[in-house]
Amino acid sequence: MTDSARLPPPEYCRGLFQVYRYASLPSTNSYLKKHHAKFPAGSVVWALEQTAGRGRFERQWLAEPGRDLCCSVLLPLRAVPVQGRRNIPQMAALAVCRVLEAHGLRPGLKWPNDVIVEDRKICGILCETAQSGERCDMVLGLGLNVNSRRREDQAPGQPAISLADATGADCDLRELLIELLDALGVCWDLFLARSFAGIFDQVRERLIGVGRRISLKLPDSAHAGVISGIAPDGALLFDCEQCGPLVVYSGDISLRGEC
Repeated sequence: MTDSARLPPPEYCRGLFQVYRYASLPSTNSYLKKHHAKFPAGSVVWALEQTAGRGRFERQWLAEPGRDLCCSVLLPLRAVPVQGRRNIPQMAALAVCRVLEAHGLRPGLKWPNDVIVEDRKICGILCETAQSGERCDMVLGLGLNVNSRRREDQAPGQPAISLADATGADCDLRELLIELLDALGVCWDLFLARSFAGIFDQVRERLIGVGRRISLKLPDSAHAGVISGIAPDGALLFDCEQCGPLVVYSGDISLRGEC
């Protein structure tokens, strides 16, 4: 879409959300972030193929064309306090967990927002702020392994799993996206009504790694220690072997305990 092009009609609508499907994009997040001012709040950009997908810390995100789900959702931030915006990825991860649970799986949340099944990553989430003029939105990117079959040597940095791997059956991407948007709508309403307090208990119940020795990577250091939980504002509570108790708002953890 060029800067002067009109927005095409959505393929379909679901509650708050309007879905725009594309055959191929380099990155749904990059595309929606660039053009967010042309899209209404609640827009969903869904690409059947993503050629330059990326996750947190600019890590490459691999998805099999037509078999995995790659989409980005435009959420308005006007009603979200600045300090609460860091919890949006956790809200989205909870929505993904609820969908996977409906398919008979037992997913967990790896802080801050990865979704894990059977100790393997099934979903990654990337949130980026987009602003033009007085308008400010959150671009919420979701990469969900659905029908691809995974091997450990195919996953960047961490073993991966797909919904088909876990259930033994393929899933219709369009139907799964509808399920995901329904769950996201419920979690978003709870979040808007009560901020992170509205979903805190559900996130805490699904947190994995509590009591387990892990490694925590910060921008300028790495530490070994044990997760003791999450704080009411979503921060990680970490008992560092070197520094004692820490409250962590940004970082990356490895459940394999390797610093």
